[in-house]
Amino acid sequence: FVERYLLYPEGGFKERITAGKLTTSFSAFSPDGKKLIFTRTLVDYSARPYSKTEVYCLDFESRQIKKLFTERWFDGIEWSPDGGKLLVLGGPSAFNRLGSVVPKNKIPNDYDTQAYIYDLIKSKVEPITRKFNPSIASAYWSKLDNAIYFVTVDKSFRTLYKYDVKRKTFEKLPTGVEMVKSISFA
Repeated sequence: FVERYLLYPEGGFKERITAGKLTTSFSAFSPDGKKLIFTRTLVDYSARPYSKTEVYCLDFESRQIKKLFTERWFDGIEWSPDGGKLLVLGGPSAFNRLGSVVPKNKIPNDYDTQAYIYDLIKSKVEPITRKFNPSIASAYWSKLDNAIYFVTVDKSFRTLYKYDVKRKTFEKLPTGVEMVKSISFA
């Protein structure tokens, strides 16, 4: 297992914030720096993909840890710019098949990554790419315009889309290239 620490460079102080038999991974700090999303992955041979990920939120001020959810098809997470929601990537089977468009008696392709918005106040999940055709390779929730940018896998191309959170619409962005590997924002 791996222990995780917070380092305070100004005072040379370090604080262990994880311990135990399971390895934890830091996923995302809140925009105000007061909270941390971290995950633990457990082996579970009872169902595919034979592991599940527990997602937790640590409040640095209160030192309270809240378990948010456990999912089998979890791919990543990040905060919304206002800190009230999370952008979660996972397979269509995540959140009780909320992202799936295939009938219940069919197994969806869980490598077709979907995007969900998890409301931290209401503990509700909204599948935002359920009927969006390209698969998601990566995502970024921009602080500049509160839009979500997706690098997608569309047949043999990797393209860039912008999702307007308020209008719930997608726009393919002209990049002038066939393969977008990644995006980054200053």
